[in-house]
Amino acid sequence: MQAHIFKYEIPITDETVCMELPDNSHLCDVNNQGDKIYMWCVVDIHTKLVKRYFKIIGTGHQITGIETLYFLRTVHMPNGLVWHIFEVSPP
Repeated sequence: MQAHIFKYEIPITDETVCMELPDNSHLCDVNNQGDKIYMWCVVDIHTKLVKRYFKIIGTGHQITGIETLYFLRTVHMPNGLVWHIFEVSPP
């Protein structure tokens, strides 16, 4: 395996976000840089891309489908907002 660490922006939205990542990517961290949220993953650039789904939920917001969500990290933004990042388990 030829491993690299890549950075991916996770858009801040109420919608579930679909991202294509190399198969078997391993999450290193999720955090903010300025007013955006990013995740850093160890990836093998020679593997196929697979779809993975993520959800960002703000403090106090309603959560639907909690049984399909895997908590990754809480991110404190410079503007005072706090976001909770989850990966959505495949059906």
